[in-house]
Amino acid sequence: MQERLRRQLRHWQESTGDGLLEPDILNRLTEEHDAIVAYQETAWGKSRSYEWHYTEYLNQC
Repeated sequence: MQERLRRQLRHWQESTGDGLLEPDILNRLTEEHDAIVAYQETAWGKSRSYEWHYTEYLNQC
């Protein structure tokens, strides 16, 4: 079942031009997420001033 779902996801990603198929882009998004988690109190607690930047590099795909 899991392998079938992975194949379907891969097919969808390829047919839609999903930028996250590119390892560099996926790594950049992962690093951005990890940076937020590292200082979660600031990013998600009292201050919501953190700005995601993934739209800048995902739109380049």
